Amino acid sequence: MQVLEPRTALLSNFEVSTLLSELQKEHNDAASPQHSSDNLRFIQTQTLNYLNDTHLPTTRQSELGISNLLAQLQPFPTLTRAEKLMIVNLAPKTIVELYVIVEELEDRLSQEDIDAIISIVHTTLNDPAADAPVLNGTSQNDADQPLFEDDDEEDAKYEMQVAEQEELENADVGEEEGRAIDEVDE
Repeated sequence: MQVLEPRTALLSNFEVSTLLSELQKEHNDAASPQHSSDNLRFIQTQTLNYLNDTHLPTTRQSELGISNLLAQLQPFPTLTRAEKLMIVNLAPKTIVELYVIVEELEDRLSQEDIDAIISIVHTTLNDPAADAPVLNGTSQNDADQPLFEDDDEEDAKYEMQVAEQEELENADVGEEEGRAIDEVDE
């Protein structure tokens, strides 16, 4: 994995773990010592140790499994890019865990959608047999592409909808407060 343009896409824990593993391998394989800070090496090592701990789903994930998950989450347009990233990183197994990840879950998704997402996560990220063929024509030739493309338009659209909803709610509250004040003045 190679970082072509820094800060152009979000990285999942799996991608960070892979990148740090490759950097560590390159550092260990280098014939001459590289001029890297001891603090930087310490941070890289500790981060890698954390990401490879068995309590995180990162150890059970694969690039193919993540690609399959993202392809299968396409029918859920209300999920933002950040929420999809958190689903990959946390691999929720229960509805309660999904509530923590997806804002206003009940308002945005039906019970069938919620159950489908939990099932998709289970079959693509938690199952060792997740290395099934990739859906929607995504191939392994895209290995150097970030798994999370920049969907600013999608996120902006969702944020506009949330802002409009809040504006409507605030307008309703304002009218009620105005009526209450008028009644007190009389």
